[in-house]
Amino acid sequence: MTDPSTGGSKTRPWLLSASDLAHRYPSPPRSDDAAGFSLATESFSLNGGELVTLVGPNGAGKSTLLKILAGRIRAQQGEVTLDGRPLRDWRPKERARVLGYLPQRVLAEDHLTVLEMVRMGRYPHSRALGLLGPDDLEAVRHALSRMQVAHLAERRLGGLSGGERRRCFLASVLAQQPRVLLLDEPTAGLDPHQQSVFFARLEELAGLGMGILVVTHELNIAALHATRVVMIHDGRVYCEGLPREVITQTHLSAVYGAGVTVTPHPRTGRPMVLPDIAGNSPEEP
Repeated sequence: MTDPSTGGSKTRPWLLSASDLAHRYPSPPRSDDAAGFSLATESFSLNGGELVTLVGPNGAGKSTLLKILAGRIRAQQGEVTLDGRPLRDWRPKERARVLGYLPQRVLAEDHLTVLEMVRMGRYPHSRALGLLGPDDLEAVRHALSRMQVAHLAERRLGGLSGGERRRCFLASVLAQQPRVLLLDEPTAGLDPHQQSVFFARLEELAGLGMGILVVTHELNIAALHATRVVMIHDGRVYCEGLPREVITQTHLSAVYGAGVTVTPHPRTGRPMVLPDIAGNSPEEP
């Protein structure tokens, strides 16, 4: 089975799936998630070649769901399956060869160079004493090139812009050569151009067969780049489908409760979300 980040493909469906999930924190966590979380749907699946965006208001449960799918926390009910096997049966190092996870906040020392950090991404494949072989070094080179940060290899993280850091963090995850990629608000705080560049790289990876799930608050970015959108509300999947099926006047009014206008993008025809200055959303045609 070939690696999608290097141009391979994967034909087996549902790289990642979950069913009947439920989880509740004992006290409100320090995140954008609510104290309780439950996934009220029979199943959730991610296939190779998909770029799926997970959207919803603060506290809806997006980050909790992503952490459960990544194996960072175990749901109190239900099961997650990775590549046909229960996620609980995967050893952490083995899982990291298949599934890459980029949290909202990456703990990385500013004195590290980009090359040093991306090399750390090869840990799941490393041999005794963490030594890297020729295949590992090639994977690192490829990840730097894929994210267009090879020219930053000797730069220290502390001297990079926000957009450069995000691309370098993703390069470190890509060095794992995963088939599934889970990202939690990877473009938060970036300007619109940097967001678009970042998501363009994700589209390329999905086009090569990788299954990608991204938590984002940027509805317009989600609409422009996603193959599928999943909208979460109060810890439940409210709706999912094509961007034009999910990002609608009706759904946004019900979930976000704010006055917005949804209009077609002038070039792509995909939905765009604009604030309604008057505070009243027009009726959906």
